[in-house]
Amino acid sequence: MKDKVVNKLLEALFSGDKSEEDMVYVQVKFALEVLLNNLGKLAVVLVFSLVTGSWAGTGITFLSYICIRRYAYGLHSDSEFVCLLWTLLYLWGVPLVMKHLQLTISFPMMVFLLISCFLLLLRYGSRGTAINPIEPEKRPPLLKKAISMFLIFSLITLFSQLLTFLPICYLGLF
Repeated sequence: MKDKVVNKLLEALFSGDKSEEDMVYVQVKFALEVLLNNLGKLAVVLVFSLVTGSWAGTGITFLSYICIRRYAYGLHSDSEFVCLLWTLLYLWGVPLVMKHLQLTISFPMMVFLLISCFLLLLRYGSRGTAINPIEPEKRPPLLKKAISMFLIFSLITLFSQLLTFLPICYLGLF
């Protein structure tokens, strides 16, 4: 089904001038496939979160995750199914468990986790993947932006303990 949608979009965009040797065509096709994969995963996560009533925690986790991931990039799973499972576990499962078990994280533990996440971001952030590496000259500005987003969400997390669902916010920093 995804291939049919991608092909229809490609026909509309390229109006018959499609060739597998045309680099622009191949790049647009790849981008459309990635976009549809990600929208599909997001739809599954949103349906799960709406059905279970964990949409607030899932939304906060997703927002913090996407803001940092935009600049930090990251590793990819070996298959779309494994990626979907990790996405469900991370964006839906963890907030759901924290909500239903009413888990709270103490301030010292939160600080420890945030420092650990910061060190992981410094070590692994903004490197790209084996298939799509980031050029060395582009890494420092991207890492600075990722660190800025991390610090914003860390401050929100540390100073927003009055609301019951905001301790979940730090999860997006992993």
